[in-house]
Amino acid sequence: MTTPPQLTLRERQVLTIAARGLTTREIADRLHLGFDTTKDLLRSAYRKLGVRRRLPAINTARHLGLLLTSERDLDAQPPRWPAGAANARIDPIDLHLIVKRWHGRAPAALIGELRHLIDRATAHPQRRAAS
Repeated sequence: MTTPPQLTLRERQVLTIAARGLTTREIADRLHLGFDTTKDLLRSAYRKLGVRRRLPAINTARHLGLLLTSERDLDAQPPRWPAGAANARIDPIDLHLIVKRWHGRAPAALIGELRHLIDRATAHPQRRAAS
């Protein structure tokens, strides 16, 4: 017996709302996401579920128990990166080594190590040389 696909919280939210008959634009508005982001989430869920269209994805997710059942789950926010992470200067070699070490392993552990790297970079930003 195979294990069910691991959908992210956002993918599950998008599929659950799609199951209610909303359009991609309405799903994006409901979750405060961009239209293209919502389309990407749907495509990612389709790929993980092994289907190409919305209705088979919804049916498969429902059959596997992947659709969310409460409004609270639909309003939940996925974990955010620390403040300042977008401006952090991270050594590409550090990033390469972390990804290489964690390739194919538990994503949560990889994310934890990446967060640590970002925290370190934001706590001690490197100074840029004046041009």
